[in-house]
Amino acid sequence: MDSCLNCGQHFQHDAKYCYQCGQKTNIRILSFWNIIRDFFSNLFNIDNKIWQTLKDIWKPAHLTLCYIQGKRVRYYNPLRIFIVTLFACFALLILFMNQGISKADYIKQELEKKFWKQELLSKFDSLTHTSEIPADTLYKLRVSVFDLKEKLNAKYKKILSDSLTSNAELSKDEIIDLKDSLVRAQLLDSIGSEFIISTDPDKSTFETSDEILEDGFFLAGIKTSDFFSLSREELVEKYGKGEWRRELMVTQVQKMFHNPSSSLKFLIGNGTWATIAVILFMALLYKLLYIRHNFLFAEHFIFQLYGHTRIMILCIIGLILENVFNAGSLWQLLVLFVGTFYMYKGMRLFYKQSRIKTLFKMSISIWSYFFIILLCCCIIFAISFVAF
Repeated sequence: MDSCLNCGQHFQHDAKYCYQCGQKTNIRILSFWNIIRDFFSNLFNIDNKIWQTLKDIWKPAHLTLCYIQGKRVRYYNPLRIFIVTLFACFALLILFMNQGISKADYIKQELEKKFWKQELLSKFDSLTHTSEIPADTLYKLRVSVFDLKEKLNAKYKKILSDSLTSNAELSKDEIIDLKDSLVRAQLLDSIGSEFIISTDPDKSTFETSDEILEDGFFLAGIKTSDFFSLSREELVEKYGKGEWRRELMVTQVQKMFHNPSSSLKFLIGNGTWATIAVILFMALLYKLLYIRHNFLFAEHFIFQLYGHTRIMILCIIGLILENVFNAGSLWQLLVLFVGTFYMYKGMRLFYKQSRIKTLFKMSISIWSYFFIILLCCCIIFAISFVAF
């Protein structure tokens, strides 16, 4: 008798596998090519667990019944295959959404630029009414500071010339105000509709559209301009002092506002835990739907694991087709249709009830499914919001 090199178990000379651990008894000489050959042999072996699982998962309720009946050697553990496909799906989702997610940082940077530009323009423009610097000099300085590409064009020069000619009796202050108004009109023409002219001398006379936006644009009850101009302590002092929940909310919103792409990736990544929570709740729902039958909670859980694994595999294929081969997004409808079909067939074969009862309970589970998804996402994202 020979002994297994892995566990030391004795076996007959003609045995191909160890009775104790399952390792092959015929171990080849260690070499690079033997390593490569063993890899491809295991990878493309039709009896490989992963391929066998991926092949039979398309048989409604087959893997669930096999697992419950104890036929488990040929297939991957249901929880393991689910975890692998789940994280693979969300990894691809974040990868393919990365460009869109990165736009959140770009938008935030543009908002910040416009805010500080607005602040600079507002302070600079006040020189018009608080200093004795001639308007023409101010305009030249403004052009230099803000790198405007256009000068006063012929239209505005003509308007200015005609106005001064026909109104020779105007005072020096009135002439300066007129020049200032024309300069603002030119700025509006040069930069575009981004700028809005205010003629109220009691206010800062150069406003941007962002100023109006900031006055009415709040994020979680916080004016967005305050995210740029105030520190964390100042934000808490202004919006959340004296209430710990409000303080926490202000602090976390500021962190997410300053790191939008990272926060989005963090939230999407934690969607994996929301999916696991959905499966647990769905297993509990099925336990209630079939409470008169002798099904264990674990059996409902296995049924849900395989069902969601199938959906994740379809999502992985769909994401690759859409983002690599530009096949469009119709795969989402296909996933919905295939998921509904397998839900019905799986329930019929696993729970063995009539078509009417199966359709009735399936309709209840579908409506409940969307509510459970919403509930789990809210819970997980709330936890993620606090933990970010």
